[in-house]
Amino acid sequence: MENITGWMAPGSKDERRTNTVVAQPEIANTVDRLHVKEPSPFRFTWRIDRFSQKKLKKKKVYSDVFEVGGSKWRLLIFPYGNNVDFLSVYLAVANSYSLPCDWSRHANFSMKVVNQYYYYLSKRKGSLFNLLLKLLHDELRCMYVEHSFMKHRFNERESDWGFRYFIPFDELYNPSRGYLVNDTLVVEVEVEVTCSVDEKEDEDLYTYIKVVQDEDLVEQIGNYIFFDLVDDEKVRSFRVQKKTTFYIFKEEVANEFGIPAQFLRFWLWEKRQNNTYRPSRPLTQIEEAGPVGQFNTVFLEVEHGPGFRLITPLNKRNDDILLFFKLYYPEKEELRYVGKLFVNRTDKPPEILTKLNKLAGYDPDEEINLFEEIRFSPVVMCEPVDKKLTFQQSEVENGDIICFQKASAMDNVKLFRYPDVPSYLKYVSNERSSAFSSSGKESKDEQSSEEQNKNIIDFQQTNCNENTDALESKVKIETIEKIDAMVDEDVIVAIDKVLSEWITISLQYQPSNGGQEKVSKLLQELRNIAFKEDLVKKFKEGLVVHEVNFNAVKEKIDANDDLFSSHQLEQVSVVVNLLNNIVRVFEKLEKLKKERDSAKKSIDQDKEALKETRQKILTSKTSFTNHQTEFDSLDAQIYDLKAKLEELQGERAKIAEVQDQEKDKITSLNKEVKSILHRLVDDQIKLKNVVVKIVEAETNLQNLEKLYQTFKKFPPF
Repeated sequence: MENITGWMAPGSKDERRTNTVVAQPEIANTVDRLHVKEPSPFRFTWRIDRFSQKKLKKKKVYSDVFEVGGSKWRLLIFPYGNNVDFLSVYLAVANSYSLPCDWSRHANFSMKVVNQYYYYLSKRKGSLFNLLLKLLHDELRCMYVEHSFMKHRFNERESDWGFRYFIPFDELYNPSRGYLVNDTLVVEVEVEVTCSVDEKEDEDLYTYIKVVQDEDLVEQIGNYIFFDLVDDEKVRSFRVQKKTTFYIFKEEVANEFGIPAQFLRFWLWEKRQNNTYRPSRPLTQIEEAGPVGQFNTVFLEVEHGPGFRLITPLNKRNDDILLFFKLYYPEKEELRYVGKLFVNRTDKPPEILTKLNKLAGYDPDEEINLFEEIRFSPVVMCEPVDKKLTFQQSEVENGDIICFQKASAMDNVKLFRYPDVPSYLKYVSNERSSAFSSSGKESKDEQSSEEQNKNIIDFQQTNCNENTDALESKVKIETIEKIDAMVDEDVIVAIDKVLSEWITISLQYQPSNGGQEKVSKLLQELRNIAFKEDLVKKFKEGLVVHEVNFNAVKEKIDANDDLFSSHQLEQVSVVVNLLNNIVRVFEKLEKLKKERDSAKKSIDQDKEALKETRQKILTSKTSFTNHQTEFDSLDAQIYDLKAKLEELQGERAKIAEVQDQEKDKITSLNKEVKSILHRLVDDQIKLKNVVVKIVEAETNLQNLEKLYQTFKKFPPF
C-alpha cells in the first residue's frame, strides 16, 4: 500500500504535519490466544565493601551475576561517574556477548542507593507517576513509589541501561547523609522480566504491540524526552500472536492493567510526514474485531471523573479533536505534560483557557499564551497559536501538542534565559545531554575550558546564522516585492530602473563609514565595561551587580545589528552571556547570604524561644509534682472507697440471695394459689350442678305432690 497524500506547497503547514496512511502487515485469518509472559519480581542487593579502594583501582565496577526470568543480569557502577560528577548506575545483561543475534529482554526495573541510617530516605530511581502522585497524600504516594519501575528493551545495541546522574558525589560522600557508611555502599535493584527472545523460531507468527498510556507521557516528558509525546521504546510492550483478535488483546490488557475493558478506548498510533508519531483516531469496531497483526503501537485512552473515578470514554463527535498539553515554567526551565482534552474544532482557544488553567493549577482567569509544537527535525518548529482563529482554521487536528505558559513570563524577558516555549525547545534541541541513557563508550576526561567555550560559541553561531538568514530573507522578499510592483506598473521602466539602481539595491543594507564608527564605538564601550577592570574582583569587593550596565550596550548593538558582522554579533553574545551568568551567580550568592543572615536571625530567635520554653518546662514540672501529690492522695481515697465498695457489694450479694429465696417462695405460693383457685372453680361448677339438680328435684316433687293430691281427692279405686 502506498502513502496517500494530496499535493501540498513546499513548506506549507500541511506538508509539515499531515498524517500519512502507513502500510500495514497482511492480516491473519485465524484466532489464537494472547501470549504475555508474567513478570517475575526479584530483588538483588549489592554490598560494596572498601568502596574507596575499588574506586581507585577501576573506572567500572560490576556486581556478581544474578538470574531473573531465565536471564542473567548484573549491576554496573562508575565510581568516578560516567563523565559527570555523579555516581552512575546501570543494569546490564551479563552474558550479552554470548547471546544469538537479535536477542532482546523486556524488563521493568528500579534501583536504590540505600540510606544505611534511614532506609526510607534511600535514593531511588525508576518511573514515577509524577503529576498524579504530587496530588496524592504522602502516605499514598509512598505506596505507589514502592511499586514503580522503569521499562526498557535490552538488546545488542543497548545491553545496559540506567542512570548517569544517579546521586551527586557531594551528597554520596557526605558522612551525615548515610549513603556511604564505613566505606561501604549498598545498591539494590528490583527486576521484572516481561519478555525474553533469544531465537527467531516462530517469530513470524508473533508481533509486538506497544501500548502508550497517559502515565508514560507524565513519566517521560521533561525527564527523558522534550519533543513529541513519548519514546515508544520505553512503554509497555506485549508479545502477541498475529492472528489474535484485538477484542481478546483488549481483554488481556484490561486484566494486565487492572482496568475493566469497558473503560478502555484504543487509538491508532500513526507516523506523520514530519516524522512525528501521534494518535490519529479511535479504532473502529471492524478493526477491533480483526487480528492484531495490523498494529504496532496503540494509544490507550482512560478517562476519570470526580474523585479519580473511572468513567466510560465519551462518544467522540465528528467535530471533536483530542489535544495533548505541555506546561512550560520559564523560571525553572522545565516542560511537563499536564493532560489531554477533547475540544471542538470550531471553538477558539479562549474557550478552553479555564480548563487549561485548571490543568496547570493556576487561577481560572490567569492569562496564558499557547504554542503549537509542530516538529523538531530537521529544525524545531513551535509556533504561537492565534487566539482569534478556530482550531480548524489553525489546522489543529487529533494528536496535536499545545504548549502553554503564563503570559506574564513573556513580559519579563530579561529575567529568564528562555522566556518562551520556542526558545526553550531550540535550546534543548542544541544543548541537552541525556541524564538517563545507556552507559555508552568510555569517553575522554572532562572537556577543557577551551572546548567548553567552543561549544558555547558554536551554539551562539547557530543562533547568529539563523538571524542572518532571516535578515537576508527579509531583504530578498522586500526587493522582489518592489520589482514585482514596478513590473506590474510598466515593465520597460522597471527594467531600466533595475539596471540603473541594482547596485544601490544590493548595497542598501551595507553599513556606511559612519556605521563602522558606530560599531567600533559600541564594541569599545562593551569592552570597557567587561574587561577594563576585573569585574569578578569588583563584585567580590562589593560592587552592586545592577550598576554594571552591559545589557544596555547589548540592546544598542541589537538595535543596530544590521551594522555588525555575524562574527561580531556572535562574540558579543558570548561575552554578554558570560557576564549575565556571572551576574546571576553573584545575585544568587547575595540571595544566599541574605538567607544565611535570615537563618542566623531565625536561629537566635529560636534560641530565645528555647529559653522561654525551658522556663515553661520547669514551671510545668513543679506544677506536675504538686498535682502528683494530689493524684496520690486521690489514689488513697479511691483505695478506701474500693474497700468500702467491696464490703457493700458483699452485703448486696447477701440481700440478693435472700431476695432469690423469697422469690422462690413467692413462686411456690403462686403455684399453690393457682391450685386452690382451680379447685374452687371445680367446686363452684359442682355446686352449680347440685343447685340445678335440687331445683329439678323440687319441681319434680311439686308435680308429684299435685298428682298425689289429685289421687287423694279422687281415689282411682
